Amino acid sequence: MGWKATCAMEERFRFVEDWKRDEESVAEVCRRYGVSRQTGYKWIVRYREGGLAALEDRSRARLTHPNQVVQEVEDALVAVTTAAEQVTAQEKQVKALQSALHLANLRYTGGIANYLDVLIAQRNLFDAELSLASTRRLHLVSVVQLYKALGGGWSPTPVTANTVDQRPTQKAALK
Repeated sequence: MGWKATCAMEERFRFVEDWKRDEESVAEVCRRYGVSRQTGYKWIVRYREGGLAALEDRSRARLTHPNQVVQEVEDALVAVTTAAEQVTAQEKQVKALQSALHLANLRYTGGIANYLDVLIAQRNLFDAELSLASTRRLHLVSVVQLYKALGGGWSPTPVTANTVDQRPTQKAALK
């Protein structure tokens, strides 16, 4: 006669079937199967919530890792880095366009080019400066988002005449 071989899933299924017959208490069924009541109740709850498929073994891998960064923090870090790179690139573009405007002015004063070239260079520089200002604003907003993601409190309060400066003045401190 060979050994009786069963798998954990089959044993859990038998456990639930014996419990469902309602001939024995949960404690008696747990004792017969050699499991604690806590484990028995865990299997019963899983069976009620998910049926037979819920009795399968679950992964024992950790759900969280001690060095794992919260997704919101990671997204905020990427946004700050990307915005900083964009600011650097646009600052280089503005410098190049300032140089182009200077050259266009030199060509105009030298009589080589007409004033339309200077106006076009000014417009290009102005557009680049507007874009740079917008990107700097985006960078600052992403820094605030990073601060918030890291747990920093941020509660914007409306600025009124009373809340503008609550510190004592120097004259009042000297009296």
